[in-house]
Amino acid sequence: MSEPASFAAVSAVVPTGEGRYRGEIHPGWTIAGKPNGGYLLGMLGRAATCEVPHPHVIATSAHYLRPPEPGPVELETQVLRVGRSA
Repeated sequence: MSEPASFAAVSAVVPTGEGRYRGEIHPGWTIAGKPNGGYLLGMLGRAATCEVPHPHVIATSAHYLRPPEPGPVELETQVLRVGRSA
């Protein structure tokens, strides 16, 4: 049995263009074959922090239309507003 993948590894995203990222939903980080919403939000947060000068997400919310399958994903960001301190 292989070592479990770290959250940092399974939530990593790679830039592919302006505001665009790719990642991989790891099959080992699912429940009954579907990824947890918090795990998916972690991937989105990583992409978001790449686009703004702040190192951490302070607050977030998400609504999912349906659970994705494990495998490659593409993420697209759009900065609406950036504050001075948050």
